[in-house]
Amino acid sequence: MSALRSIGREYKISSTKTGDGKMADRVSRQGRSKIMSGIRSRGNRTTEIYFGKQMWAAGLRGYRKHPQITGRPDFAWLGSKIAVFVDGCFWHRCPRCSQVPRTNAKYWLQKLNRNVERDREVGAVLRARGWIVMRFWECRLHLKSNIKRVALAVEKRRPGANRRLVMP
Repeated sequence: MSALRSIGREYKISSTKTGDGKMADRVSRQGRSKIMSGIRSRGNRTTEIYFGKQMWAAGLRGYRKHPQITGRPDFAWLGSKIAVFVDGCFWHRCPRCSQVPRTNAKYWLQKLNRNVERDREVGAVLRARGWIVMRFWECRLHLKSNIKRVALAVEKRRPGANRRLVMP
């Protein structure tokens, strides 16, 4: 048995297998909700942080992280109206590698499909407002073409965009 601290309270957590082989949670639904709400993201090293380092290395500057605009893109050039989303393969259902968990599959399928639907809605709203919207899959972030696409869009929208872009 282990203990987890959350919001100044201690919750004891243990699990045992039920008769059907599933793990039973010993914390009430409300207790679990409170524990989970106390967990805060520190950035995702495999997606946002990785892509941000790639952009920085390529000399791309002037973006904002998670600005308060529709969809809260991972990176955005507000003046140029360019939004970049770095989508995790699991949460956004990558067609190449996403799999729905076998446990509670109905719940997960509904949740993940809603994420995909929301992605489409956000993209449509931003495009209708004149934004360039780019989405990149976690499993494809290593491709140099992603950074080139972003750099070309930034250059295209930059004032005095007649200059030729030089890529490293």
